[in-house]
Amino acid sequence: MDPLWLDREKVDSLIEGIEFRGLEYHPGSGLYCLNCEPFTGVCKTRSRTGRLEGIAHLKGGVECGLSVAWHPNGHVWLYSEMDDGVYHGWHLQWDEEGNKVVEEHYVMGVLDHRQ
Repeated sequence: MDPLWLDREKVDSLIEGIEFRGLEYHPGSGLYCLNCEPFTGVCKTRSRTGRLEGIAHLKGGVECGLSVAWHPNGHVWLYSEMDDGVYHGWHLQWDEEGNKVVEEHYVMGVLDHRQ
C-alpha cells in the first residue's frame, strides 16, 4: 500500500477527479454514469464544508481500483482494492483513533484465508 493514500490532503491536492454527487446511479444496471454514459475515472466525496471524505476509482461505471475514505478527524477509515465492483486485493479498516480493525485479502470477491 502506497502511504500517499493515507494522507487526505495530499490525495486531494494530487489526484484529480469529479464530484461523486455529479454521477447518476442506475439501479437497473448497477452503474454510475456521467451524462448517461458509464463513468471511468476518479470520483471524490466531500463533506458539507468541502473536506475530502473519500475517493474511488471507477471503470465502466463500477468500482475498479482503489477506494479510500477518511474519518472526520483525518485518520484513514477505509482502504479497499476493487475489481469489477468486488473486493480484489486488500480491504482494510481503521477506527477513529487510527487502530486497524479489519485486515482482509480478497480474490475476485472471495476472502483469501491464506493471507
